Amino acid sequence: MVMKKIILCLLFSLISSSHAVTWQVHRPCDSSIAYQGDKKLNLEKSAGQHSVNLFELAGIEFQGNEMGMNSIMGTPTGMQALEVLSDTEMRSYGWCYQVNGFGPSTLPGNFYFNSQEDHLTWVYGFAHFKDGEWLSYCELAYRSENCESYAAQRDFE
Repeated sequence: MVMKKIILCLLFSLISSSHAVTWQVHRPCDSSIAYQGDKKLNLEKSAGQHSVNLFELAGIEFQGNEMGMNSIMGTPTGMQALEVLSDTEMRSYGWCYQVNGFGPSTLPGNFYFNSQEDHLTWVYGFAHFKDGEWLSYCELAYRSENCESYAAQRDFE
């Protein structure tokens, strides 16, 4: 009887401690994962606060703060992050975050995880501007036929 209680206690502690938010950062111009991990997080801190902390702990090069990432892994910023397609069309590249496969409609500094079972992903994407209006937001850059040439022109992977 005592042995059953010990086994149940050990099993319960393994199950309860195994839950942690999983996270990953994808490479800019392909769908492969450059960095990933899992960590039990304080759910009272934002996804942005956790991202900064996780990147620092993992030694990931980044520019940004809890409200958003300007650059991860040396991707361009500012005018270098624009791809001009014509006089009336361009793409503006940058980093987008997803939680459980969906892009929240708020900045990462204003988003809070619901549970330790959530999954955080950072992906390189673009917003598409044409004829005076923004047509899309956070389209995955690796799905664009131009991503490799865009990256080569700006000297990043």
